[in-house]
Amino acid sequence: MPAPSELRGDRIYYGNQDFSSADSMPMPPGVVGDTEVSSTSTRAIGAGKVIHRENVGVELFGPAVTVAAKTQVIKIARRGGTLIGLEAVVQTAPVGGTEEVQIDLQKSTAGGAYATVLTATLDISSTATALVVVSGSIDAAKEDYIDGDHFRLVTTISGTGGAHAVGLFVAAFFDEHPVT
Repeated sequence: MPAPSELRGDRIYYGNQDFSSADSMPMPPGVVGDTEVSSTSTRAIGAGKVIHRENVGVELFGPAVTVAAKTQVIKIARRGGTLIGLEAVVQTAPVGGTEEVQIDLQKSTAGGAYATVLTATLDISSTATALVVVSGSIDAAKEDYIDGDHFRLVTTISGTGGAHAVGLFVAAFFDEHPVT
């Protein structure tokens, strides 16, 4: 490739520009803001070019409710995408004994059986700290999903000799792609 030419200083362009010699035109961070994107439908960035970051937060048990076994569907995918994270927080951590909450995030594809998308369940034990977010680990081989896949949270409890956790909020994070 020949040495690139340099243009220094500001430039104003009128009309269309053709950058067909490259797949994209690199720009420094922060140069395209809200005011640079037109609100007219003929000049705006199309929805088909934007990844939608979705935070699906679910209060499975209120702040005064003891955590118990529960299964709840939290998302039906509208497009394909990538699961990027899972986090949880309890109002009161389990106390004493071997008490523990296990949280699993599972996916069903094309009406198939649900299967975990985590490398291991997200566990909250008596060593956890109340109101401190804990993160699950997404299995890289299972992070992608397609239109129509659905996700559910499954909580189980185990242990004896103490008190179970109270209040449970879980959030799953998805990047849903515009074109699948």
